[in-house]
Amino acid sequence: MTNTQPTRTLLNRLAEAQGVATEFWQSGYVHEVSTDVIIRILASMGIDASTDEKIYNLLDTHENEQWQKVMSECTVIRQGEETYISIFTYNLAKAQLEIVTEDESIITLTQADVSAATRVVDGEQRIRIPFIIPSDLPLGYHTLRARVTLPGSVAVQTHHAALICVPASIPTPKQKKTNGWGITTQLYAARSQNSWGIGDTSDLYELASLCSSLGGQFVCINPLNSSRLQKHVSASPYELSSRRFYNPIYIRLEDIREVSYMPSAQRSLIDWAGEQAKQSVHTNTPIDRTKIWEAKKGALEAIYKAGRSQGRERAFRFFVEQLGEELENFAFWCALLEAYPQGLPDSVSDPYSIGAQSERARLHERIDFFMWMQWIMDEQLEHVQRAAKDIGMGIGVIHTITAGVSPDSVDVWSDKTLYAHGVSMGSAPDVFAPSGRVWNMVPWNPRALRERAYQPLRNIIRSALKHAGGLRIDHILGFFRQWWIPVGMDSRQGTYVYFDHEATIGILLLEAYRADAIVIGEDIGDSQAWVIDYLRERGILGTSIVWYEQNDRGVFKKADEYPEDVMVMLATQHMAPASGRLMLEDIAKRHELSRDLSDAMTLEQATAVRDALLQRLYDDGFIQQSRTERDCVEGLYSFLGSTACQLKAVSLADAIGELRAQHIIGSEDRYPNWSLPLADGRGNVVLNDDLAANGKLMSLLSGFLKNSYDNN
Repeated sequence: MTNTQPTRTLLNRLAEAQGVATEFWQSGYVHEVSTDVIIRILASMGIDASTDEKIYNLLDTHENEQWQKVMSECTVIRQGEETYISIFTYNLAKAQLEIVTEDESIITLTQADVSAATRVVDGEQRIRIPFIIPSDLPLGYHTLRARVTLPGSVAVQTHHAALICVPASIPTPKQKKTNGWGITTQLYAARSQNSWGIGDTSDLYELASLCSSLGGQFVCINPLNSSRLQKHVSASPYELSSRRFYNPIYIRLEDIREVSYMPSAQRSLIDWAGEQAKQSVHTNTPIDRTKIWEAKKGALEAIYKAGRSQGRERAFRFFVEQLGEELENFAFWCALLEAYPQGLPDSVSDPYSIGAQSERARLHERIDFFMWMQWIMDEQLEHVQRAAKDIGMGIGVIHTITAGVSPDSVDVWSDKTLYAHGVSMGSAPDVFAPSGRVWNMVPWNPRALRERAYQPLRNIIRSALKHAGGLRIDHILGFFRQWWIPVGMDSRQGTYVYFDHEATIGILLLEAYRADAIVIGEDIGDSQAWVIDYLRERGILGTSIVWYEQNDRGVFKKADEYPEDVMVMLATQHMAPASGRLMLEDIAKRHELSRDLSDAMTLEQATAVRDALLQRLYDDGFIQQSRTERDCVEGLYSFLGSTACQLKAVSLADAIGELRAQHIIGSEDRYPNWSLPLADGRGNVVLNDDLAANGKLMSLLSGFLKNSYDNN
């Protein structure tokens, strides 16, 4: 049988040229990526590497591609550094290059006094002409404009490309004098008397108010982005349909301005719709998002139909105009899901087909309704952040951006050419997950992202920072490289795909700088030392998880050994709160429920880790020999408060004595993942209204704050 696979050396050359790793380090060894995986990864990027002949053609194209373009589609540079940028044209051509800045100023660039390189491409002599970009170029999204006159011609050809000037670094919380502590929580779980069964924007404000009254600087919450709003609403805040738009289930209906002007009969209907949902906050049962959304959506429809004043209507239409086609496509998709709960027909496989245009006209009222809900969410989030700052918070709300979206998301539906198809993002095998993991998230195609001048990334970051003082980036290592796994393959059968981190991180910094916000990167996992150094140099804080801070001998770090430039917390969102972790609740539950224990700690291993951490607390005087579970939790937070970390996160679940994990890996439908309301160790529901008088919370904060102030 003839082997039709391409020559491996040729395949490796092509893969490396496209940023696809052909080997990687794991556990001190170099692992070679299989030929099949490389071919499938390249295919997901639209590159057919199935034969030697095709690879030869692709390599030739790649090597000449830069010389055939007048300019690269997008160039990202750091402010404060003089650099070069080149025009590629025919030999003896005349060229001028200028920058059209964001404010439409013109900067004419000087040609560099260096030898111009040449190359023969398709039988024609081409030349690279370098120009100098000054170090004082203003920050922003600019345009390069090249004017080229070819030999023997008087006609001037004009070419354009994107030039993005980004900060070398952004101020850290310490530099901004906003370092300190704050609360972290899963917002949906943090409910109050008037919540419709789920934590919402009003609850977020109340948490910010409480935290600020105690000297806190921030509230850090789970992603609030939209999931699929259809018959069954997904529970996971990480299973997203959009990374730009919000889930309207978090709207507090009574805070919508129009509600206060509704006739009493209509207002009574709103109150009646929320009565059952509000009663559910007193029961320690899983949050039923589908039922809650059904009630909220009906009430929201009534409020929308009641109309708005002329001024309010103009504000809504201005919001729609500002967000443009992306918002309309998002709302269109939501309306289609509502109209076709069993699945979208082939005629609307994208928003621009003939069938889609017909549906768009038919569903225009529903589209308007879904756009209106985004406006309401935007208003309420704006109010929360403004109010948080007004009551003394230095940072305010820290929003979270996830690593990707689901394959059946609106983001993929509305812009298929931006994504790599046939692969999933995941995590490579490492010390935390020896088998790796498949996340079922579709990645961006790095080339397509660059060709769009990183506009999709800009939009997501800008949206998240619009009403925030900080941004937490879930898996920030994905800005450098991502672990891609061909669909249907095991999580270990993947490889790394590299992104232009100077561009992706640079744009993140530019948007954060303009929003006067801080950035925290979740940089645990398969991080490389140089990546951590790079992020710190650029003003991005890392994440330190106390339960993970052991050396090779299993000894936990002392408090004074923690780095300064991180946000420190006890655990991740996939671990039980402190009380549950000390009692090994999540470990036992995973062994009971999970279908895959390949990367799970045994109870013996978990016990050894717990005991080693308690030994550290005892040795350093944070707990006594004779102690209760509550003493241990408070000791953990006194220890955390003693670190010099710029940001210190107090988990609300830890502070009230919750035992249960919000998510148990591998449990799927066998556990109420992402659906548990906050409750204490006895199973009693804890509402936001009662937090100020909660003895456990105030006792924990007392020791934590004393140590925190003593060490800052």
